[in-house]
Amino acid sequence: SNLAALYASSGVRTLVIDADVFHSALTKRLLYAPALADEKSDSIKEQLRFVPGLQFDLLPSQASAEHRLITPRNMEVLIDELENYEVIIVDLPPFTSGVHGLA
Repeated sequence: SNLAALYASSGVRTLVIDADVFHSALTKRLLYAPALADEKSDSIKEQLRFVPGLQFDLLPSQASAEHRLITPRNMEVLIDELENYEVIIVDLPPFTSGVHGLA
């Protein structure tokens, strides 16, 4: 989030995608108010959240879950939305997370 905040404070339109669906640490830290993370919405565009005080947008980990991203409509919307950003930072899980680390 520090890198995203640096870009955003320089006037660069920035998006952070929290793709760590196992731990969601970034989403939990940045969207501390439960109402800000709408887990029930299947629309990717509705999931994008502006992070107050840091001036960048966040796609919370619940929204980046595979079952939401792989639908054709959500992928189309996500790709269209990504074109609005100059910098996109993807926070991935460590290789040792979940069953993927056991493979």
